[in-house]
This record gives sequence, structure tokens and C-alpha cells, in this order.
Amino acid sequence: MRKIISISMLAVLCIGVATELFAGGRGLNVNQSAEYCKTSNRIATHDADADLAYFNPAGTALVADGLYLYISNQIVIQPINIMPVGGHWNELAGIKDEYKAKKYGYMFPNLYVNYKKDRFAWSFGFTPIGGGGAAEYPDGMQQIDGSLKFLGPILNSFYTSLGLLAPFGSLVFSRFEGSSAVFGLQSSVAYAVIKDKLSLSVGYRFMYGDNAFDGKIVSPGGAYGGYIPLGSKFHATQKGMAHGVILGISAKPIDNLIVALRGEWMSQLRLKTNASDWFVVGMSDSGFRDGMSEPSQIPANLNAGVAYKIQGLQISGSFIYAFNQFSQWNGKEKGYIGGWDIGLGLDYTFKAIPLNIGVGYLYNNSGARPSGRDQMWEELNSNNVSAGISYSFLNDTLKITVAELLAFYTPEDVNKGQMLRILPVRVTKFSYDTAIGISYKAL
Repeated sequence: MRKIISISMLAVLCIGVATELFAGGRGLNVNQSAEYCKTSNRIATHDADADLAYFNPAGTALVADGLYLYISNQIVIQPINIMPVGGHWNELAGIKDEYKAKKYGYMFPNLYVNYKKDRFAWSFGFTPIGGGGAAEYPDGMQQIDGSLKFLGPILNSFYTSLGLLAPFGSLVFSRFEGSSAVFGLQSSVAYAVIKDKLSLSVGYRFMYGDNAFDGKIVSPGGAYGGYIPLGSKFHATQKGMAHGVILGISAKPIDNLIVALRGEWMSQLRLKTNASDWFVVGMSDSGFRDGMSEPSQIPANLNAGVAYKIQGLQISGSFIYAFNQFSQWNGKEKGYIGGWDIGLGLDYTFKAIPLNIGVGYLYNNSGARPSGRDQMWEELNSNNVSAGISYSFLNDTLKITVAELLAFYTPEDVNKGQMLRILPVRVTKFSYDTAIGISYKAL
């Protein structure tokens, strides 16, 4: 799950920088089965597993007749390291020289059903289409701590103009945590226009977003003993719904070759906010005010894949393009161009035993310009490698897959394109994704 979570950057609002809270908006999750985590390329495949409901819904009409079931879960852990430029010299200014954080998801489930009869097929899927985990920033953020430290005198003047005491002292410390998920329920119908050769599909996806955020900022030495009125504590939940359309085409020009194409468009997801102690946050972004809404959208995307099988060896390739620049992210889309993935996978099925092994590689370009990155939305490009095994039972009607997907993110200097270029940091990140899946042909 390359991009799992976002949580609020409370103090950045004090310098007029709008924040984005919703991870699914830029983080379209494509790791939607253990089979994907085995080869990193799943849009086209000769396999008949029910996860075709997501990856190649049109292809469900080209498998053998029957009822196919699939369930999987993934555990994703992403440690993050934020290193302010200047190293230990930051401590002289009262700012930490290193900030550690973690994004994680211990429950990332997928459920698929596919029923195929003659030329028709119907499929259903449950997916964490965006977000899908939690995030912890126990050390806070340099972008927040440093900003408030230097702007403390100005902010104290603001508080005193309201008849309050000056809350900011010489130091500022923050802590943040939260969770974010967009759950998708989808259903598609497919029809083989040319039996066993060419099929088309159309589908619908219902999405429900559910976010929760908690933040704390304290400033020792202030008039309130560290407490900042209207700003020290912030809690909010955001919930909303959206809808999507899924179109697909799958072709099998020769027995050994499958070509697949899938396009998706999702409507805007408006997350209604229920918040407490929100006044300071709401000064910068009305979406954080209690009763208001925060606009977001999972980007439209186009997915293409090809798979060629010769005896027991299958070679699969894929390309995904996400139309970030046309999404509605409250102006944040201006910091993006289109994002894309490209990859190649290999898997081999042994003749002597019902065992399949696979490996894969995929490169992800997030499409983020320097102005689109910040310490919460790092949006790093990545190189992804994967491997896994599948073992079949009961005359190949039951299959268990175990896989591991590792993402090596390219470190970037963040804050280059933002207002506070005086507070750049070097962000490094890594991701572990462990998956297990069960596929069953019931009929």
C-alpha cells in the first residue's frame, strides 16, 4: 500500500498553508490481493482467481464456467524518517534534529466473488480502495515545531489582541496520530462478445470514507504552562460517500496471450467534519470546521496489462496512469502531474507438484511536483520488488498464496516548493507488505 494515511498538520495553518487530510485522494491503492503482491503485475493474467473482479473485470467472462471465491489480507508497515537540514545544529535553535514516524495497516482485507456461465459473468469485490491504515508521528513535525517557534511572538500578539494571555514560550512540541480509509464495494457484469476471445465489462463502485485525527501542540514557557487556547488539542472525524464507474475490455487473440484494459472514474468525495477544539484549525481551512466538509477525490485511472504464457512460465506486464492533475483536492492538484506505474512479473507453475512461484518489479512515479510534497504528504517515487508462492489443493480447486512486497522509496528534500523553504528536510521511507490469500473454485 504505497500510500496508506494522512493526518492533520495543525500548526501549518498559522502560516496560511492549506493542508490535505485524505490519503486516498492521491494514494490510489492498487495492491488489492496477495496475488498482486506476488508479481506486482496483475491487470492481465491467465489465472482464474476471483481477484479478476478488481484487476480485469472483463476477463471474468473468459474463464471456465463456475463460481470463484477469493479472500486475502495484508499487513503493511512503513517507517518514515524526517531529517532536518543542518543536523544537530537544529538543537541549538530548540528544534529536534530527527523526527521518526510510522504509517501502518494490520488489516487490509480483500473479498471477491465471480460467477461465470456461458458468455456472461457477474463479479463482486470489497476493497480498501484508498487509505486503509493508521499513522503515528510521536515526535511531531519539524515543519510545525519550527514554524510556531519562530512565529510565536506574532501569534502571541494575536492572542493578546483577543484579551488572552500570550500562550507561546520559547519551545514548541507537537504530536499527531490518526487513521484514514476509503472502503469500496463494487459490482461488474461482463459479456464475451466473441466467445473465449473478446469480452467487455461495465461496473459500479460505492465508496465510503472514514477518517479520524488527533493532534496535540504544547509550548512550555507560555502563560498557560504549555497549553495553547483553541489550538493545543484537536480531534476530528470525517465521513463521506462517493461513486465510481468501471469499464473494461479483455482479449485473448491466441491461447497463450491475454490483453486487458480497465478505466475508472470516481466522483468527488466530500468528507463532512465533526470536530472539537477546531477554531484555530478552521481559521486556515474551513473544511476543518465542525459541520463543514473537506473535498477529496480518488483520481481517475487507466490500467493496461498483457500476459503471455508458454508452458508453465507466465510473463506479465502492466502500466497504470492516474489523472492526478484533474482531481479535486482543494487546489492541491496544482502540485501534481499524472502519476504512473510500470512493471514486469514472472511466475512459474511446476508440473510435478501443484506449486507456483512468482517474482515482480514495479516502478511508481507519484506525479508530485516539489510544491506537491510536504512532511505529511511526502509523495515519494518508489522501486517495488515482490515475491511469493502459491500451493494448490483438492485438484487445484483450493489455492493458498503467501507473498511479500517491498517498496524502496527515493529520498527527497521536502519543502522545496513551499512557503517555508527555510525549513527543508530530507524524507526517507521504506515499506513492508506481507500478504496471504485463499482462492477457491466452488462450482
